Amino acid sequence: MVVKGRRRPWDAWLVAGALGVAGLLALHSAVPNGIGRLGSLLETFLPWLGVAVPLLGCLAALKRSKAGLLACLAPVVVWLWMFGGLWFSSPLSRTT
Repeated sequence: MVVKGRRRPWDAWLVAGALGVAGLLALHSAVPNGIGRLGSLLETFLPWLGVAVPLLGCLAALKRSKAGLLACLAPVVVWLWMFGGLWFSSPLSRTT
């Protein structure tokens, strides 16, 4: 039986995963480009990190984790801040 107000173990994992994705999105330039060129690899697949957000959101919904669902908003906001202009810009706003 879960005591009300007590955190379940998967809540912490979901929150950590969502904040980790948001951190990688926002701070990708801080990843060193040393062994294996991880910095370049991360920047190449940066837009695809957004795929993790619906997966984390579905897992949080299945586990009925309010904290996990709220934490999933952080990577959504960061992803839209970085790539939303590419998706939602109008073609009429281009100058020729």
